[in-house]
Amino acid sequence: MVRYPEKREKVLGLNRKKKKWVPVMLVLVLLTGISAFAFKDKFFRINLTDSSVATLRVDGLFCPACPPKVKAALEKIPGVISADVELSTERAIVQFDQEKVSPQVFAKTISELGNGGYRGTVLVVRKGIKQ
Repeated sequence: MVRYPEKREKVLGLNRKKKKWVPVMLVLVLLTGISAFAFKDKFFRINLTDSSVATLRVDGLFCPACPPKVKAALEKIPGVISADVELSTERAIVQFDQEKVSPQVFAKTISELGNGGYRGTVLVVRKGIKQ
């Protein structure tokens, strides 16, 4: 048994100085969360009134590794807001800014992937989508 009070505090971890930081850290975490919530609209606002959605048929999707490659290539195109590629339906759905890019660019990009192993065809384009 430890008989000296200062050693007892060290052994049992009863250091009083550490407890002073708990309220300070709690306040900092709360302020960070509140400020992030207050300014989210300023940083994450996307004007979706000019966006369109294109549906493309993607021929050549044979394995589960294919859709992520096509999706990554589509999302690298300037003006693309989001892309989703499904293996089972062989379809790609691309939301994009119609003032910056046209759907034919998507078909061309898909056709250039995988040494020409894929072929993209534009099926439907819906303009002026609001979400």
